Amino acid sequence: MITDNVAFDEEGNLVLIANGDLYVGDKQGVKYTSNTLVSGGQRTGARVRSCETFGPGSFEVVMKIPSFSGICTSMWLYNYFAESETVHHNWEIDIEIHGTAVRNGQLLGMENGGTNIGSTSTPLFTTWVTERNYTSEYKNVGCNLADGKFHKYRIDWHTGDSPYIEYYIDDVLVCVQTTDVPTNEMYFNIGCWFPRNWCGQPDFETDAAVVKSFRYTAFEGETAGKINCDTHQSGGFKQNVQVPQVNLVANGGFTYELNKNNAWKVTDDNASYESGSLSFNGNLSQTVTMDCLGQTYDLIVDGVGSGTVKVTYQSIVNDVEVTGEVTGAIGRTLKLKTPANCTRLLIEIISDGDLTVNAVRLAYGEN
Repeated sequence: MITDNVAFDEEGNLVLIANGDLYVGDKQGVKYTSNTLVSGGQRTGARVRSCETFGPGSFEVVMKIPSFSGICTSMWLYNYFAESETVHHNWEIDIEIHGTAVRNGQLLGMENGGTNIGSTSTPLFTTWVTERNYTSEYKNVGCNLADGKFHKYRIDWHTGDSPYIEYYIDDVLVCVQTTDVPTNEMYFNIGCWFPRNWCGQPDFETDAAVVKSFRYTAFEGETAGKINCDTHQSGGFKQNVQVPQVNLVANGGFTYELNKNNAWKVTDDNASYESGSLSFNGNLSQTVTMDCLGQTYDLIVDGVGSGTVKVTYQSIVNDVEVTGEVTGAIGRTLKLKTPANCTRLLIEIISDGDLTVNAVRLAYGEN
């Protein structure tokens, strides 16, 4: 996670940028093992953390989450303290949201041997008290949270004789946990990050979480310990960090040549590229992998010439086609009402003679 990925939009919302494996730009990542900068900028996320710790209370974040697999979008309370060489406290409360994660068509396994059934409709709710003692549950919340809209996420953390935690999505109680409940104050975090092996492949260019607000309300009469509760100085924010204009299609404006990543595939060996356009006679295609899950999208191809736009609904689980295809024309908005189990879109642009494509845009539509 890097400071170059933290920004504010024109409305004053906090923007946490996430760059996937198809990112092409000049940002630098941080090498995990040595904390040194590395070129490329792929798999760089963003996080903000409170300068002070919080005790028991209600923590509310209004946030719009990213669309793609590979990112773990989270709000979490955390504090760590090594009491001795053998006693380590790892106090933590999490809401984590990520896309469907598969390898070779099969759902990825979690590190504890269980099945990762998470998706953007099924967040993970977890509490920790040590590095080994935790309670973790997936809960289906009944809607696709990656719908391009703001949702309210809330953690109510109670201490006392019988500590417990309640988790709310859009003011609906979705999970209650009464085991492994922390009893020490913690720092509050919001972020987008890239787990190393359990959150799916980040086959996208750039996405972002947008945070509209954060609110904390202390619970009267409830207290927590104050181990490792120093107040940290604010690191500030970098100025002039550009807020990305998120397009669910990578290199949708053809701002760089196709060979810089493998997002687009073209069958015409004589295809010609100029900044902002691609001319070809054949087939141009891109696969977009994300939890569509019944969401509606608008796809528009801006170009000169005639051709057919074709979208095939697929699933990354068992690599199967879901319910066929939708076709449209160049220059007209194609409405995509995806099936409930759709996790991949194959977008094809088939030319009828010479065709120049200037832009392809895939955005959230109205259901």
